[in-house]
Parts: sequence; C-alpha cells; structure tokens
Amino acid sequence: MTVINITGLQILDNQINQLKTRTLECMNYVLKHKDKRCDHEMAKDNHQVIRGIQQLLPIVLQSLIIFGQRSDLQLLIEEETISNFVVELLELNYCVTQYEQFKQTFLKYLPNMILDVCLQMIKTTETERQNMYDNPQEFVALALDTCDRQKSYIVKTQAAKLIEALCDNIDGSVTLTTFFCVSSLNQTLSKESGKEPLGLGEFSININNQHQALCENSSFMQHSKPDVIIEASIMVLGLLSYVHSKNQYKGIFTVMESVLNYYIAEIINNESKLVKARYALFLGYLVDMLYKDRGDAFKETIFFLYNSVNLKGEDKAIALQSIDTLKTVTCDQDLFPRIQEAALLPDMIKLIQESIENIQNHEYLDFIQDFISTYGDAIDADLAVIIQSITQRIQVEIAKNDSMSKDSMFLQKCFNLIK
Repeated sequence: MTVINITGLQILDNQINQLKTRTLECMNYVLKHKDKRCDHEMAKDNHQVIRGIQQLLPIVLQSLIIFGQRSDLQLLIEEETISNFVVELLELNYCVTQYEQFKQTFLKYLPNMILDVCLQMIKTTETERQNMYDNPQEFVALALDTCDRQKSYIVKTQAAKLIEALCDNIDGSVTLTTFFCVSSLNQTLSKESGKEPLGLGEFSININNQHQALCENSSFMQHSKPDVIIEASIMVLGLLSYVHSKNQYKGIFTVMESVLNYYIAEIINNESKLVKARYALFLGYLVDMLYKDRGDAFKETIFFLYNSVNLKGEDKAIALQSIDTLKTVTCDQDLFPRIQEAALLPDMIKLIQESIENIQNHEYLDFIQDFISTYGDAIDADLAVIIQSITQRIQVEIAKNDSMSKDSMFLQKCFNLIK
C-alpha cells in the first residue's frame, strides 16, 4: 500500500495527490504551530493526533521507500503535484521525529529511509545538473541552502532537513548515514579509479555485513550515475559537519577522512564538474578539521580551491562554490596556523596575484579583503604585490570602457581594497 498515487491516469492522480497534499499541509501546520500546552498533551499516547499519526506513519514511511526505489524517480519528481505531495510527506516525517512515541517506528525503517529516501532525493537531478551550466549562481545558492537553512521548500532541501532531524533525534542515524555515504564513495571511486577499495575496518559495532549489502544493492547505488553517487555522498557528509565535529563521533570521522585522503586525487581531478563543485561545497564546512596529520592532502585541497576561482564557462559553478568556501574559511582561526606551518602562503599569494589579473567574479574581492585582514601581518612584505595587482587591474578595466563601467561593483570593490 502506498499513499502516493501513480496509476498512469494523470488527471486522476493529480486530483487525488492534490487532495492528500492539502490534508498533509493542515496536519503539518498543526504540528509546527502548537504551543507548550499542546506539547504536553501530545506527549500522551492517547492523544487523538498521536493516535492518528501512529497509524499513518508506517504507511508514509513505506510509501516514501517504495517511491524512492523507483528507477523513474527523477522523472516523477519533476511532476509538480507529486513533488508537492512528497515535500509534505517529508515535512511530516521531519515534524514527528521529535516524539518519543514514533522513534521505534523510525528505527525499523531507518536504513531504507536513509538510502532510498534521503540520499535518493538529495542527489542532483539532470535538471539541476543542467542548471549548473545555465545558471551557476542559482546552482550554488541551492547547494548552500540545502546544507544550511533549507529555506527552499522543495524535495531536495526537505530530504536534507529530514536527514538532520533523524540524526538529531533517532539513535544510530549519524553512524548509519555516515557509513552509507563513506561506503558509497569507497565503492564508486574504487570502480572509477581502478584502485582496490579501502578497508574500512570496524566502522562501528552497530554496522554489519547486512548494512554493506543493503548499500551495495540499494536504489541509490543501482539507479544513480557514478558522479551523482559521489556528489550526493559528499554533500550529505558536509551537511552532517555539525555532528562530525563532536568527540563522540571521532572514530567514524577518522574513517571518513581516511577514505577522502585515499581518493583525494580522484576527487579533485575528477572529470565531473559536479563532483568538483560538491567537494568545494564540502570544504566550506569541514576543511578546518580535515587532514591535520596528512600534509599532502591538506595542501592539495587548499590549492584545489585557489586554482578553481578563475574557472569560466561550464566550470563557473566550481569557481563560485570555491570562492564562497574561501570567503567562509579564510578567517578561521584554526586554519591560520596550519597554513603558516605548511608554508603555503607564498604560493597562495602567487595564485591570488594571478587571479586578480583575470577574475570576473566580484565576490572574489570579498575574499581578498578577508585574506588581507587575516594574514596581513604574516604577508606584510608581499602586501604591496597584491595592491599593485589590484591597481593594475583597475587601470585595465577603466581602459576597456565597455562591459565594466567606472561605477561597476567590481571596480568599487577594487577601490575599497586599495583604501
């Protein structure tokens, strides 16, 4: 039994799914806008809303799993009425994860909810991939929203919100989600590179061969392109950065880091622009914690970001994502001593100087401002070189007198840097 109507009779399916969507909207509104008195009442097992959800939740979870296992999932998500209904189903799950009465139900379906629902629905669709080329700013904005506040009320961001809710409220979710992502990366990058898969050791006492088999045979692994498996896994690991930073998850973080280190060259030199964009996104959340004992991987990662900022055309999304990450991490006080200790500043300054000559994205100049503020004392002797490059760029742009007017935002930011 499934609550999502997909009979092939589109008019009938649309009408039924729209009716169900409206019903769920009302239910979700009640759950999201209840006051403290309602919380107290709903904590009771005999509360009528709780009783209703207890009967409905298993059907909802099974329906989402069956839907997520379909090979035509991406096409169905493009249907507005189906998409709207799935959004509300995911919202219902998000709302009820906090209630003790439903935790056993979630535990029963947890592995499939992560693999067949969350990972399947957070992964990049072909429409989104095309948007990476056609509208890279929008593509990057959606990626950041997915990993941050989930303000976009769409299937992708709702899946991300549900992952966070499961990890916050349902025991074992962090470990299981991390394992599925790390295992998916290990299997896929191994096949793509020809390397032997990295041994994950004893990932956790809660993980066994059944989980490994479930991952290998899941719809996520069977019905997704290799680069989509990689990008979705990396995105979810970035999404969970707020829990991976906790000491209690140090063990699984170490395994995750080992896999990323093992395949570092395959990731940063990947032919897929999507993989590179997602790795740049991921670094915005975890670069300060990664590769502390792996100097070569840390250096490769830092220069991956610095070398990506000048990319253009179909690679522009990688450039924009890298710039955003650099803006995010430049002032990080944990990163500052590591960069100095690794003696990366001279090469970083050279790359910045080269970028200033050609960069077209004014957001990059915000990063330069933060870089000078953070590393000013350490690069005092080279600061004049950066200023000279900016001055030369101003002269070049004024001389052009075409696409960039004298009052353009780019030139304004250049002048602000000189000041």
